[in-house]
Amino acid sequence: MKKFKRLIAIVTVLLFALTIVAPAFAQDEATTNPVYDDAAKVLKDKGVLQGNENGDLMLDKTLTRAEVVTMILRATGQEDVAEEYADADASFSDTADHWAKKYIEAAKELGIVNGYPDGTFKPEAPIKFEELCKLLVAAANETPAAGKWPLNYVKKALDLGFFNGIEDEVGIGQVVVRGQAAVGFAAAFFPPEKPAPVVKDVQPGDNTSFVVTLEPAAGYTLEDGDVTAADFEVKDAADETKTLAVKDATLDVATGKVKVTTDPQVAGKTYKVFFRGQDTTKTFAGAPVDLTADVPNPDNLKSFTIKFNDEVDPATLVKNDTIKVDGKDIYDLKLLDDNKTVYVVLSDKFDQFTKYNVLINGVKSKFGKTLTNFSKEVSVLDSKQPEVTKVEALNPKQIKVTFSEPINETKSDLYSLRDKVKVNGLYITAKITSVDPLTNSIVFELYSALTKGTQNIEITGYQDFANYTMVAKQTTFDVQEDIKAPTLVKATFQDKQTIIVEFDEPLVSGTDSTVPYGTFKVNGNVATAKFVDNTNNTQVKLTLSPALSFGTLLAAITYQNQKDLVGNTVSTEQTYTLSITDDTIPPVINNIEVLDGNTVKVVFSKPMSKTDGTVTQGTTSNNVQSSWWTDDYTLQIPADKVGLASVNGGNYTIKFENFKDMSIRGNAMLTVEKPITAKDTVKPVVSDKFKVENGSTSDYDVVKIFFSEPMNRDTIANVSSYVYVDAGNNEYPLSAVSNFTGLTVASDNKSVTIGFKNARTFTTEKFKLFAMKDLAGNLIETNGVAVVSLIGSANALVINSAKATSATEVTVTFNNKIVSVDPRILKLKVGNSEFAFSSATIDTTNSNVVKFTATTNIPADTANTSISIWDSSKITDIYGQNYRNSTDTFVVNDGIAPTVTIATGDNSKQIKLTFSETVKATYDSQVYASIIMVKVADGSFVTLDSSNVAYGSGENKDGFKTLIITAPEATTDYYITVSPTYIKDALAGNAVEPQINVKVTSK
Repeated sequence: MKKFKRLIAIVTVLLFALTIVAPAFAQDEATTNPVYDDAAKVLKDKGVLQGNENGDLMLDKTLTRAEVVTMILRATGQEDVAEEYADADASFSDTADHWAKKYIEAAKELGIVNGYPDGTFKPEAPIKFEELCKLLVAAANETPAAGKWPLNYVKKALDLGFFNGIEDEVGIGQVVVRGQAAVGFAAAFFPPEKPAPVVKDVQPGDNTSFVVTLEPAAGYTLEDGDVTAADFEVKDAADETKTLAVKDATLDVATGKVKVTTDPQVAGKTYKVFFRGQDTTKTFAGAPVDLTADVPNPDNLKSFTIKFNDEVDPATLVKNDTIKVDGKDIYDLKLLDDNKTVYVVLSDKFDQFTKYNVLINGVKSKFGKTLTNFSKEVSVLDSKQPEVTKVEALNPKQIKVTFSEPINETKSDLYSLRDKVKVNGLYITAKITSVDPLTNSIVFELYSALTKGTQNIEITGYQDFANYTMVAKQTTFDVQEDIKAPTLVKATFQDKQTIIVEFDEPLVSGTDSTVPYGTFKVNGNVATAKFVDNTNNTQVKLTLSPALSFGTLLAAITYQNQKDLVGNTVSTEQTYTLSITDDTIPPVINNIEVLDGNTVKVVFSKPMSKTDGTVTQGTTSNNVQSSWWTDDYTLQIPADKVGLASVNGGNYTIKFENFKDMSIRGNAMLTVEKPITAKDTVKPVVSDKFKVENGSTSDYDVVKIFFSEPMNRDTIANVSSYVYVDAGNNEYPLSAVSNFTGLTVASDNKSVTIGFKNARTFTTEKFKLFAMKDLAGNLIETNGVAVVSLIGSANALVINSAKATSATEVTVTFNNKIVSVDPRILKLKVGNSEFAFSSATIDTTNSNVVKFTATTNIPADTANTSISIWDSSKITDIYGQNYRNSTDTFVVNDGIAPTVTIATGDNSKQIKLTFSETVKATYDSQVYASIIMVKVADGSFVTLDSSNVAYGSGENKDGFKTLIITAPEATTDYYITVSPTYIKDALAGNAVEPQINVKVTSK
């Protein structure tokens, strides 16, 4: 069956058909039905209807079925189909000679019409309302509603609003007049335009999008298709002639938010948003691109580059930290001028034809986008010779040679003949003062100065780190006459006692090669001067004495008698004034992490003083040492200095106190506590007990060996890691021991079972265990070797002690470590009553200890409270043993601190203390004030003595539950403090829980 064509064809041809059927009308002619008039005006405005000289539409006349079918065929562009049926036999008894037969036959074939049950079509019959509904719904490409004909089509047409305003005029079975048809056609094909929604908000998205929030016009809702990319225009707010291309627009009708996709934005640039040609007055800032990186394969063995897609924050480029190379240490790195490319130099070198992973984690763009967990595998291949790319004279005594890649050369402090460099045909006598792999350069300092003018140079013989010899180079360079004394061009404040100054050329050293000629003063005081790098003497470290005072903002640096390499001298005193930033912002900790070995790495927000600061973890406290600082921002605390040198991992807190930055104010950091998660650095050990037991048959024995923690399964399952040592100290592989039948690892990886056939008797034999590791990779015991002496067996499992630690909790300590336990192992006995436990928890730090939760409160001051074994099979120790004796009974020691309730007494001067159990006092009348303090509303304390304190009826200091305190005078409020020092429970001596500043309002 041929399909309908596009809706535009339907609209154009169908309404053209209406024009043919209905006479035209005059522009100003109107009917008495305004809905008809409005529909007719819509059709007229669209150029579909035209007026005639009579102005008569005949809107009250009918349309025939044949006319409407013909219009539909023409509207859908199916006249060619109709022509195919011009000579076809008629399907209906009353259409054989009808002028519209071919249209009717085509419509039947297309499934548009069916005819009547009696085989007729009734082509000249007026069309009824339900028939028109079907045609309009089909022409609009809509699906009928659920249900049967004709209700399904009528309901759909009404739901679509085709007959809005005339619903009461039409109905099933009624003949449609032309005015009603015009209303249906106008509504179906020329609905009124929906008012534009209002742009309420614009927010930035990612680098290629922004988000617009729309609010629909009153009385309307947002629908799919309401907005398109063409509705939006984005202009540069600073220059509206420049636009940002819009690619797509996706509307979420539920939220009213539109995601508008654009070309890449310029980060930080302000963009103005236009909607349907109107300025919304809304703007957004261009978002930064998500930071990504590419690492080209290294073309030499010493260096490589990282290319970021956006400018990066240099402070986040940290060698061997935010940038790493698996298996290699980074010597240094630098950010190139484009602020996107990082040049990285290794301390050692790559191996030729080898792959490495470059790792980036924590590098940020200048807009704060962070690249995390980036990894790129690179293949190293150096296949080319190094070349000289530049030669220049820094001054008459220094030549700088730059190569295409790092050169395998070292600095030399002694002048020597260099057989690789000739100047004007002669080998130079020089020392190498600088080999800089970051610039691929070497600086030669000549023994004798060169004369002014053009010099010839020949360079040969240097090799790269792949041992490729360079391409020989002959070139020229110019030397300028140097008659100017060195000049201080830069000074940098380090801290109140240190300033780094930099000259425009190298200085000559004095009698000590680390010290320059000449004197330096800061604010009139002589400063000690030393070269920062005594092979490239341009930077000098000045140590101030006295240090700059708090708040000093200007430092006058005077210098005299300094010399350059050709002898030019600073003959008169010169002054350089350094402005010091008045920094008042205290430093903070930006990041803290735990490195291998539990070294704690701390990164601060600012350059920090190297001599201030204390770190504390638990009971371990140390002052910071200068050697812990890897740079001005980064502190690496050795594990032993914070008590983490030998821990099984876990969560800890480190306190940082007394840290100061390097500003002139020495801003102090607030004391902070930072949580860390330490790594397991404790070597596993073999338990001092083992177990020999009968196997599954009488001729089969096993030895069970137990480890202190879960182990790496592969290392303890490896039979070759076990060596048997007999009584004569002879060693044999376990696999070679007679009757050995196999080795089994427990599911918790904390023990192994070694089987032997035909019972063996063990006396002084041993097992040596080699290269076994725990889950953290720590090797066993001493140098990866442990020894198990087979001279005993595991102790039977028993209870060592039991103690009530709360009203519902009993802590039981066993002699062996517990693997599993059921609370039903125990029962609690109080007098003649017995109670069960509802849960049991093994202590994670000491698995000998199990905490049992009782189903009822434990009377802590009852002397005959005890526990006994209920079911010995419901507990297992690390040796696989159950409890030894099911008849054991243990007294439960009282570990519960008594509590006290404080309230007013019988009159306004009384305070009543009620204790949870019988307590006793270890004080006399002279120390009442140390035990119970009473503070009145004005802040003064009431002095207590025996006259102020009374016990409950029949009680005394050796056993009481009630104390009545009478204050010397009535007051509105009391503030009571009860000290635990001298009040303890009568049976176990547990100190009362302290109560501090409890407010009691008098009656």
